[in-house]
Amino acid sequence: MRWLTDSERKMLLVLVALLLGGALIKTFPFYHPPAMNVVSSTDATTSLSKVAINQASLDELISIPGIGPVLAQRIIHYREEKGIIKTSEELLDVKGIGPASLEKITKYIVFR
Repeated sequence: MRWLTDSERKMLLVLVALLLGGALIKTFPFYHPPAMNVVSSTDATTSLSKVAINQASLDELISIPGIGPVLAQRIIHYREEKGIIKTSEELLDVKGIGPASLEKITKYIVFR
């Protein structure tokens, strides 16, 4: 007595392969987001994480609303020339950051 026909065996093999493939994808995710120098925010007004301005990479600075690639590079250059940035007012010395843009970005950064 035969349990399964050839076509049933092939279908069973396909189903087992799909099941195992799904288990592997669930077990071994392919995407690992890069680690970022961020500090979680306890401010109830924002759900975004804050960026550590003195340690942030170019990409991390660009992720701040109001900071583009050119301004991010200027902040990094300022850090390299002047040292750590201790207050938000120091950012006014960076070309391209004025009072309005400073107000916009300060809620997204921390100084540490």
